[in-house]
Amino acid sequence: MKKDLLGKTLVIGILVLFIGITIIPCLSANIIKNSENLVNSENEKSSSTIDWWPMFHHDLNNSGYSTSIYAPETNNVLWRYQTNFWVSSSPAIVNNRVYFGSDDGNFYCLNTSGALIWKDDLPWGSSVSSPYVVDGKVITGSSYDYIYCWDANTGEKIWRFYKGQGSSCSPAASKGKVYITYSQQNNKNYYGKISCLNLENGTEFWNRIFFDGTLNNVAIYDGKIFVPHSLGRLYCLDGETGQILWEKNTGGWYGAPAISNSKVYASANGIMCLDTNTGEEFWHYQGNRTICSPAVAYNKVYYVSYDTSFNGTVICLDADTGNEVWTYKTGSGNYPSPAVADGKVYVGTYGSGMLICLNASNGDMIWDYPISVPKALFSSPAIANGRLYICGIWEITCFGDFSSPPAPPIINGPTCVKVGNSYNYTFNSVDSEDDDVYFYINWGDGNIEFWDGPHPSGLDFEIAHTYIKRGKYIIEAKAIDIYGYESNWSELEVNITRIRATFNSLFHWFLERFAILERLF
Repeated sequence: MKKDLLGKTLVIGILVLFIGITIIPCLSANIIKNSENLVNSENEKSSSTIDWWPMFHHDLNNSGYSTSIYAPETNNVLWRYQTNFWVSSSPAIVNNRVYFGSDDGNFYCLNTSGALIWKDDLPWGSSVSSPYVVDGKVITGSSYDYIYCWDANTGEKIWRFYKGQGSSCSPAASKGKVYITYSQQNNKNYYGKISCLNLENGTEFWNRIFFDGTLNNVAIYDGKIFVPHSLGRLYCLDGETGQILWEKNTGGWYGAPAISNSKVYASANGIMCLDTNTGEEFWHYQGNRTICSPAVAYNKVYYVSYDTSFNGTVICLDADTGNEVWTYKTGSGNYPSPAVADGKVYVGTYGSGMLICLNASNGDMIWDYPISVPKALFSSPAIANGRLYICGIWEITCFGDFSSPPAPPIINGPTCVKVGNSYNYTFNSVDSEDDDVYFYINWGDGNIEFWDGPHPSGLDFEIAHTYIKRGKYIIEAKAIDIYGYESNWSELEVNITRIRATFNSLFHWFLERFAILERLF
C-alpha cells in the first residue's frame, strides 16, 4: 500500500515537474503578450494620428482643434474633386470618408483618396450647411425646406425634417438629440429658430423662436446649448427643455462660440470670455468685429477679425487673461473659421481665396495656397489623419505631406506553438496619409517576407508561418508606405515546443502518461 502510494506520488511529481518545464514558458509568454497588447492599445489611443473631424469646427465645443500629431507642413495638394457649383459647406471627415454638400444640388461622400462613394440629390441651388456625422448617420441642413439625415455608409435617407425655406446652420448632436438653428421669414423679415430633434427619426422634441434676429451655429457643453444671436447676444439654453438659463449682451457680431475648461469664448467687438454656468464675464479683448468662430488650443484663443476695409487679422490671445500674444495681417476679409493642429493654425480668407498656414506659437507664416478662383472662400478647413480638407468654389481640395512614416506594425498571433504546425499571424500598420503599406517580416528562423504588399492602411494583413525547430524566436516587422517612408520595428516573441500548449491536449496527455507509469509501479 505504501509502495503504491509512494509510486503514485512520484509519478505525479515527475509529471508536475515536466509540465512546469514545458508548459509554463508558453503560459507566461501569453500573459506577457496580453499585457503588451493592453499597453499597445492604450498607446494607440494616446498617440493616434487620426482624430476624425465629424462636424463644423471639429467637436461639440467648437474648439476648432485636432489632436492629430501630423498636419500639412507644405502646400502640397494630394487631390481635388470637382463639383458643378459653389461649395460653401465645411467638410466632415470620419472613418476615411469625406462628407460635404454643394449648391449644385448634391450631397457628396468621398473616400480620403478623393473617389466618389455615394451622392444624393438635393434641390438645385439650395445652400447646404456643414454636415455632422454621428452614430453611423450624417445630418445636414439646407436653404430648402428640409433638414436631412442619411446612412453614412450607404447614402440611404433615414429621415428628413420639414422646417420651411430659409438657410440652415450646422447641426450638432448630444445624447440622442440633434440641435440645429435656421432662419425663417415673416413679412419679409428673417428671424431665427432652434429645433431639438430626435436623432433616430427626426421628430421634434422642442423649438424656440427668436423673432428679433437670426442665429448662428451652436456649441454644446455640460448639457447646455450656447446660441449666438445676430443682435450681439449669447444665449445659454437647457438642452432638455430649451429653457433660457442666462443671456449675455456681447455687443458684437455673432460667430459661433467655442468652449474650453468651463469657459465660453464668444464673438463680440473682439472676443469675450464668459463662465459657462453663469455668463459672468472674465475678460473682454476689444478688437474689430468677427463672424468667425474662434479656435481654442494650447491654452490660446485664435480668431480672425476684419475692419471696415475688409482687412483681416489673425489674433492669438492668452486663454486665461485675454492678453494679446501675436497678430498676423491677412489683407483680406475673413468668413472661414480657423483650424488648429500640430502646432499650426490654418486660416481661409474670403476676399483673396487663400488658405494660410501659420505657426501657432508666434504667428509666422509657413505657407499659403490660392484655393478659389474667383476669389471667394466660405468653407473652414478640417484636419484629420494628417490631412487638411477645404471646400472652395466648385471643388474640394485635400492637402498632405509625404514625410510622415507609417506607424510600427501591430503583430498578433500565437506566442506558444508546436513544431511543424502552420499558424496565422496578422500585421496592421496605420499610415497617417492613408497610403497603402508594405510589410518587411523577419520570422527569426532565417525566413523573411520581403516587402509583402501593398496592403490598405489600418487593415489586418494575415500570413501563415511554420517553425521546424524548437526554441524562442523574435518576429520582427516594419512597414513602408508607397512613397518610401519606413516605420520603426515591432517585435513579438514566440516559443516553439513539441507539445501543444492547450489544457485539453495536456489533460489527455497527462492521463495517458499517468496510466503507463501507474502500471510500472
